[in-house]
Amino acid sequence: MQYTTSTPVTAELGRQVLNLPVVSSDGEFAGTMREYLIELFRRLWDGRADLQHGMGDGDLRWRYDLYRPLQQAGLLPAWIEASGIGWRSPGKAFPEDKHRADSIIDRAIGQLGVPS
Repeated sequence: MQYTTSTPVTAELGRQVLNLPVVSSDGEFAGTMREYLIELFRRLWDGRADLQHGMGDGDLRWRYDLYRPLQQAGLLPAWIEASGIGWRSPGKAFPEDKHRADSIIDRAIGQLGVPS
C-alpha cells in the first residue's frame, strides 16, 4: 500500500499499519506493530514494562519505536532523528505530526481485537 502524509486516519488504516515492521531502538524486539503492541501489553501486565519506560532498559523514547515505521511508510513527514516526531528540518516544532502519529496508533490499537 502506498501511503502519504495526507492519507486519512481511519479504522482501515489502523488495521493496515498493524502489519508494518517494528524494530525497537534497543534491538530487543523485532516484529510487526501488532506483535509489538501485544508484547507491550503482556509486559505491562506482568510488571516487566511501564508506560514511562516501555519495554526497554529505561528508554524514555519507546513510543518512537512505533512512530518510526509510520514515518518510513510515508504517513508522517521526515523528522530530525535526534529530536523525534514533531520536529522537521530545520528544527521547527510541528506538534500536529505527533498528534497524527498518536491518532494512527490509537486507530491501530482499536483494531487489535478485530479479526484480520
